[in-house]
Amino acid sequence: MATLSRADKITKSYKALKKRYKAVKPPKDRTLVETLVFACCYQNTSYEKAEEAFARLQQQYFDWNEIRVTSVSELTDIFKGIGSPEKSAIAVKKTLQIIFETLYSFDMEYLKKLSQNKLQKELERFKRLDSYHFAYWQLCSFKKPLIPLDQATLAIFYILGVINEKEQNEKKVPGIERSIPQNKRYEFSFLAHELAAEFFAAPFSTNVRKLVTDIFPDAKERFPKRKTKVTVAAEPKDSEKELAVKEKKPTVQNIAPKDQAKVTKKGTAKKTTDKKVALKASVKKSVSKKVASPKPTTKKAVKKTIAKKVAKKVVKKSAKLAAKKSASKKATAKKVTRKPTKKVATKKAAEKKLTKKIARKVTQGKKVSKKVVKKVAKKPTSKVALKKGTAKKATRKVVKKSAQKAAPKKVVKKVAKKSAKKVVEKVAKKVAKKVAKKTSRKR
Repeated sequence: MATLSRADKITKSYKALKKRYKAVKPPKDRTLVETLVFACCYQNTSYEKAEEAFARLQQQYFDWNEIRVTSVSELTDIFKGIGSPEKSAIAVKKTLQIIFETLYSFDMEYLKKLSQNKLQKELERFKRLDSYHFAYWQLCSFKKPLIPLDQATLAIFYILGVINEKEQNEKKVPGIERSIPQNKRYEFSFLAHELAAEFFAAPFSTNVRKLVTDIFPDAKERFPKRKTKVTVAAEPKDSEKELAVKEKKPTVQNIAPKDQAKVTKKGTAKKTTDKKVALKASVKKSVSKKVASPKPTTKKAVKKTIAKKVAKKVVKKSAKLAAKKSASKKATAKKVTRKPTKKVATKKAAEKKLTKKIARKVTQGKKVSKKVVKKVAKKPTSKVALKKGTAKKATRKVVKKSAQKAAPKKVVKKVAKKSAKKVVEKVAKKVAKKVAKKTSRKR
C-alpha cells in the first residue's frame, strides 16, 4: 500500500470522526469573558464535563473578580471530574488577571463593535493568554479560521500519524489549515477534541484503540504501552538456608579415614575456644552488674534527712537576719526624724522675721540696708537647712516678688510722661497744619 500524505490522513480521520461524534455549536448568548473562561474549563476534557464545571463555577461565585482572587486549591475542588483540574484552575486565574490588568474591568463587549483592523490591534493586547485559549476564543467569538490545539489533541494527532514527536513538542500541526476549509474548522476541531478527551481520560481503553486502528492500522505502534511489572524471585526462607548450609558442610562419615582424625581435633579445639569465650563473657557481665548495682538504700535515706535538716536551719537563719535588718531600718528612720533641735527652730524664726521686714520696706519704697540683706543671705550652718533650702534663695524670691509689685508704679509714671509728650507733639503738628492752610488760602 502507498503511504498516505498528511492532508490525506487529516481528511480520512475527519470522515471517521463524523460517524462517531456530533459537533455542538457554542451558545450565542455567551459573553466574551465567559467564552474565555469556558476555554479554560474545556482544556483536555469533553464538552459535557466542561459545561458542568463552568456551571458549577458560576453558581459558587458572585462575579469574576471573586474568582480572580480565590486560591487555586478552591478552584480545583470545583473542577474535579475534568481532564486536568489543577491546570484549568490556574488557567482561569491567569486569564482573569490578564483581562483585569489590560482593561481594569471585565467588560469586553466593546470588541464586537470594532472593525477588523481595530479588532486586530486590540487582540494584540491579549497575546499573553495561552495559545489554546486565545485560539478557541477567536474561533468562537470572532469566527476566525483557527484550530485550537491543546495537549490531548496533539497527542491524538501523533497517534493518528498526522505529526511526529518533534512537531508534538513544538505544538504545531503543519498543513492542517490547507487540508480543512474555513467553514468546517470549528466542526473538525470539536470532533478531534472529543476523541482526544476520551483518549486523555483513558489512554489504554479498547474503544479508542479500535476506532483509531480501524482508521490507521499502523497506529498500534504509537499507542502508549503499559509498564510491565518486574517480578522479583522470592528469597529462600531461613529454614531453607540452614538446610543448604548443612548440606554444604562436610561430615565425618564422608571424609576419608586419614583425614577423620584431623577433623575431630579441629572440632574439639573449636569447642574449647567457644567455652573460654563464653566464660569471659559471663565474667564481664557479672563485673558490670556489680559496678552498675545501686548503693544500699539506707545511706540514701540518711543523706536525705540530713539535707532536710540543713535546709530548715538555713531558712530559720535567713528569716532572723531579715527581721533584724527591718528593725534596724525602722530605728534609724525614727532617729532621723527626732534630730532637729530648738536652736534650728529659733534660727528659722529669726530668718522669717528679717525677710518680712525687707518685704515691707521694699513695698513702701524705702531703702534696705546692706547689713540686713547680708544677714539674711548668710549661708546656713545646719545640715537640715542645707537640705530644705538656703536663706539666700528665700530672700531672692521675696525681693523679686516685691520688686514686681513696686515696679508698676514707676512704669506708670514713665508711660504717663511719654504719652503726654506724644499728645503735645500731635496737637502742635495739627495746629501748624491748620495755620499753614489758612495762610495759603489768603494768598
